[in-house]
Amino acid sequence: MLSRYIYWSGKALLMTLVAGVCLFWLIGQNAALAASPLEETIEKIFFTKVPVANLDPIIIEALSKVRMELPADMQDLAIKCWKKQVCETGHGDLIVGIADGFGDNVWRQFSHMEIILQSLAYPEIKKIIYTNAHGKLEDAIANMRGLIVQDVDIIVGYFDFGAAMFPVMEEAIGRGIAVVPYTGGMIGGKAGKDYTTQVNADLSNLGAEHANLTIRTLGEKGTAVLLTGTPGNPQGEAWHSAAEKVFAKYPGWRIVKADTYWTQQGAFKAMSGLLAAEKEIDIIHYDYANATRGVVRAYEQAGKQLPMIATWTADNGLFSDWERLKPTNPNFRLFFTTGLNWNSRVALTAAINKKKGKTIPGKINFAVPFVEIKKGVYDPSKPDEFGGSELVPPGVIKRMFPIKK
Repeated sequence: MLSRYIYWSGKALLMTLVAGVCLFWLIGQNAALAASPLEETIEKIFFTKVPVANLDPIIIEALSKVRMELPADMQDLAIKCWKKQVCETGHGDLIVGIADGFGDNVWRQFSHMEIILQSLAYPEIKKIIYTNAHGKLEDAIANMRGLIVQDVDIIVGYFDFGAAMFPVMEEAIGRGIAVVPYTGGMIGGKAGKDYTTQVNADLSNLGAEHANLTIRTLGEKGTAVLLTGTPGNPQGEAWHSAAEKVFAKYPGWRIVKADTYWTQQGAFKAMSGLLAAEKEIDIIHYDYANATRGVVRAYEQAGKQLPMIATWTADNGLFSDWERLKPTNPNFRLFFTTGLNWNSRVALTAAINKKKGKTIPGKINFAVPFVEIKKGVYDPSKPDEFGGSELVPPGVIKRMFPIKK
């Protein structure tokens, strides 16, 4: 009897061990299939899967600092810093200067918050100083000089005026300040002399994709409108040039360009003029989703059918417009990209690495895929002003732009 008991007990134990091994293997397989927090962050900002290996290590480091859940006191400090020109973090010894060439639209305001949140993730940062040139070159230069005088260690910013800023940027670098432009792209200049490094989408690739997307979806002839923001900005010049090189291979395509100052009113005014002058427009290309709502409004006011639109960044209000108008505008296909606000986080991380004596590349680029909108992308729980800045915690967004009932 005892031997039979031992036999069956041993058999049960063996079966239990086998089952445990199988369960452990299945859990391991599921864990391997599950996305890591970093991969989830990357998919969140690109609205599609992008391999980690495709991104620069500094981008990976910056995104690894992201915290989507912040305690109340941290949210309070972030909002305080966002509203004030000068903000003390309560720790560290580094001073960060933010040089915004035109901080008067929602995208810039979200990018400002991204820098603040990234700064709060670094215990080394003591103070954040924000400046806004409101689209005026002379103010942008004066703001940079003001930051230099205040002995900042780092300057990150969107330098709308391109090469016109190089002399004062060079002055800052000569003082040992790390200067890192983000998103706009600096044409000309030299890393280490005119700027420390720059963080932006591969503008040539993105401009070419604008044209290739057009040809894939609409064929080899038509009229395409290319819009950008402030006149002569380096971002617009770069991607327009790349798009035109592709379009030049297809003589059937006619190109029309206009500036909008990256505001809805500017886009409305520019598009209204084009609708009055152009017999037919097949596609509109733009580098700012929120201001694209001005394009939509121009079409509505003119009583014309909306064409296909390909725009940079993302905008909840624009998504709402698409859901509302698509049923009566069959040609209104909408393509958008990553919000790009997170570039400002990467710029800060690159600058901190430089201050720590680490070697950083002279340019930090990445490819940007276009994503076509589908029903359900519009999120009524978020304000219309929400600009696709997927790394700002929901609680902070609600305090930045409360939903109007």
